[in-house]
Amino acid sequence: MTINRIRSFLYRYPRFNVDCRMDFIREDSIVLGTCFDLSQSGLRGTFIQTIAPGAKGIVTLYLGERRLEVQATVSSIRDDETRMRFQFDSETERVALRDILNDLVPPVRK
Repeated sequence: MTINRIRSFLYRYPRFNVDCRMDFIREDSIVLGTCFDLSQSGLRGTFIQTIAPGAKGIVTLYLGERRLEVQATVSSIRDDETRMRFQFDSETERVALRDILNDLVPPVRK
């Protein structure tokens, strides 16, 4: 007897390589860092101090002249790499990030 297993597909937003400053504001502390991977759902980067998984706060990304502030939660840490998941308070924040990501997409050659 053969049993076919159905695998569920989990969609992952495209990730973009970036190199931008960021900070994470938590209660009364600010931790500085560098973001190197950005998507619609979150980011990967490094901070000058370790932030515990589950920590919540506001992450600010500085992309050239643009700045984006959004609520985020530390989802995991691997070696010195911190992964954060965004927690959008409004559609405006979601659209602002989407606009930034659209600007990171390389132009299509014809």
